[in-house]
Amino acid sequence: MHWRSQIVTLIIAITLAGYLLISSHKNDSLSELETHAQSGYYLNQATVIETGRDGNTRIKLQADRVVQNTENDSINMQQVKVNFHSEDGTPWILSADHGQLPARSTTVRFNGNVLIQTADANLQRPRIHAATLNINTEKSIASTEGQVDFVMDQQRISGMGLEYDIKNQKLRLHSQVYGKFLKITQ
Repeated sequence: MHWRSQIVTLIIAITLAGYLLISSHKNDSLSELETHAQSGYYLNQATVIETGRDGNTRIKLQADRVVQNTENDSINMQQVKVNFHSEDGTPWILSADHGQLPARSTTVRFNGNVLIQTADANLQRPRIHAATLNINTEKSIASTEGQVDFVMDQQRISGMGLEYDIKNQKLRLHSQVYGKFLKITQ
């Protein structure tokens, strides 16, 4: 995926547009702009969209704030929401307090109230709750070493560590697995 290049291009374009707008006002001070420029490119209320070959939206990333760290070229995000479609066309939503995309990495790291769930209420698909979660965007693998809750309908499995193959819908919990299955009667 080309998240990094799309985010950086968008950040550069908005920063240049903002600079031109601010510099056109003679009475405005550039000190605030210069402070932000020293810490890297940034966006507030950002939306980045990646389309598929057919032109339809494949991934839509929204964040309250996106900042590029110029020291290591990583990208940090706050209040992140990602809408994406798996290969079978299932719409998914990921939300987290924070996200980080390290330089030259295909793994996005999310932390703080991480939730993955289907965007289609009619589908019986899982919800994954975790404090932290890494997603390898090339392999479509979600993983964490921490506490995780995997919920589907009234069924719940908790454990330490998770690997979930989003493409093939295969779950592997690493240890301390605890499950609760409710019998539904009609």
